[in-house]
Amino acid sequence: MNKNIAAEHGWDRAYVENAEAPLWSQEPMPILEDVLDRARGCCLDLGCGDGRNLVALQQGGLDVVGLDISMTALRRADRLLRARGRAAPLILGDILSLPFADHTIDTVTALDVLGQVSDLAPVLAEVRRVLKEDGLLAANLFDLSDSTFGEGSPVSGNTFLYKDTLFRYFSRREVHDLFAGWQTEVTRASWTDPPHGDFRPRKHMHVNHIVFARPS
Repeated sequence: MNKNIAAEHGWDRAYVENAEAPLWSQEPMPILEDVLDRARGCCLDLGCGDGRNLVALQQGGLDVVGLDISMTALRRADRLLRARGRAAPLILGDILSLPFADHTIDTVTALDVLGQVSDLAPVLAEVRRVLKEDGLLAANLFDLSDSTFGEGSPVSGNTFLYKDTLFRYFSRREVHDLFAGWQTEVTRASWTDPPHGDFRPRKHMHVNHIVFARPS
């Protein structure tokens, strides 16, 4: 297994090593309101982690399914949902092989996910496969000006290995090239994230490309 792919599986270790508190904030990501303005129907939340966005997506009227590569994260997501009187299907799975039939999903969210994958072409192909013809992918990608840029060991280009997890950063041109063949709306947004336990133990500013994409 090469280093890039192995890094994608480092997340379970990160959840295990930060067992005392959520790895991320329990509050949804700041862009959820924009996502809910556009999303509908059955929503597949890729890389749902410990569930920070699941409740907000449900409250927005979506039928949510969470998928993550980390069983530890999914157990935490289930606990969070139950604590708030909710439930949702949670699937242990790989975003390179989604367990859904072709063209069955209305909305796919990939929030803080695509920047942790070594090769996005097969991921986007798999998302396109499961999306309905009029479906929506909502995603964010880290900008080169993100405050975490450069942390960790360089892997290639603007990609870094940080605590056995992969972080990629993108220029606006790279984002547009990545989504060639999609109908896209691309904006930028920034926000301050709280510390993430021992994983990233300080406040930090995230600067993101926000992508809303439909198969063309």
